[in-house]
Amino acid sequence: MRVTPTRCAALFSSRGPGNSLENKIFLASALRITAEKTSRDLNLMRQIRNEFAHDMNAIGFETPHIKARIDEFHAVAMLYKMTKDTGHSLKERFIKQVWTLVGGFQLHLETESAITSE
Repeated sequence: MRVTPTRCAALFSSRGPGNSLENKIFLASALRITAEKTSRDLNLMRQIRNEFAHDMNAIGFETPHIKARIDEFHAVAMLYKMTKDTGHSLKERFIKQVWTLVGGFQLHLETESAITSE
C-alpha cells in the first residue's frame, strides 16, 4: 500500500493512531524506529511535560517526582556522563536530554533524506 499525503494525514488526525505524543512514541517503538531506551526516555520527557502543563500545584525540576524521572534518563547519562552525581542541575540535564533526542531524530531524517535522494 502506497503512503499518500491523504493517508499520512489520516495517521496523525485527531482520530488517527498518531494523534497523541504517547501514541507516536508507541508507534515509533513498535515499528522499531526507536530503541527501547530511547522510547523510555521519550516517555519520561512526555510525562515531565504533562506534569508541568497540567499539575495545578507549583512544581519545578526539584519536585520529587520530576527529579526522579530526570534521574532515570538514559541518553544524557550515557553520552554526556550527566547524572545526579556529576553536579549538573536537573534543568540542565532535562534540556540536554531534549536536545540530544531532537538532534538525533533530525540527523536521522537528514541522513535518510540524503540516502533516498541519491
